[in-house]
Amino acid sequence: MLIVRRAERTDLPSITAIQAACPEAANWNPEDYFLYDFLAAEIQGAKVAGFLCARQTAPGEREILNVCVAPVHRRLGVGRGLLDSYLNGFRGQVFLEVRMSNSGAIGFYKWYGFQELTVRKAYYHNPGEDGVVMTLHSC
Repeated sequence: MLIVRRAERTDLPSITAIQAACPEAANWNPEDYFLYDFLAAEIQGAKVAGFLCARQTAPGEREILNVCVAPVHRRLGVGRGLLDSYLNGFRGQVFLEVRMSNSGAIGFYKWYGFQELTVRKAYYHNPGEDGVVMTLHSC
């Protein structure tokens, strides 16, 4: 069973470990996630199996800043559950960026209904890489 809830400071060790295990995801200072909408997902007895960080950028517009699922918990509905919880009832446009090499995430976002919008050259650092901008219009 999947439980999605607001992340708590006691989740930081798990979130830090998940982020470290996912080099393809954005690499932020986990403490900074609390400045935004920050959700954690629990599954199969795991304290935290994944997390989502996002923000509202304007009325009717949101940006997904990071979605990260522990490798052992992938393909179990954690990412979908996080997005479903964050976007539940939202009507408007959602944007995100993903590393061009992250074909698994691009495929997942396309499955969810996101479409590729453009490419931002040299968007990512350490290592440098282009970012694919994707959008979802929820109506």
